[in-house]
Amino acid sequence: MENTIKNLNSEDYKVTESKIKVSGWVLTARFQSKIGFISINDGSCFTPLQIVTEYTEKNKYSDTISRIKKGISITVSGILIESPSKHQKYELKCNIDDITVYGNIDAEEYPMSKKKTFS
Repeated sequence: MENTIKNLNSEDYKVTESKIKVSGWVLTARFQSKIGFISINDGSCFTPLQIVTEYTEKNKYSDTISRIKKGISITVSGILIESPSKHQKYELKCNIDDITVYGNIDAEEYPMSKKKTFS
């Protein structure tokens, strides 16, 4: 069953150790040598969901990693855990193989602007 981020953030939702599936659009993506952080939103609420993904070798998954950019649509299967960060309730932990990327965005042809902040 696919969940919405709004359902996951509701007071009634109970965290279980079972796998869940969430789809949405990438807001931000940052990849390090063996771990990646992806923030997605599905339009069901204003709060994004952080995806924490692990991989053994960055070079092995470079094709998938290079396709995950702001605005791209993805589906992620993983385990929802309580977040150690005080800024978010939960995060979705998964392996890079559990991410399906739909389409491709040519950043040179269709640049996405950075988030604007207002004082």
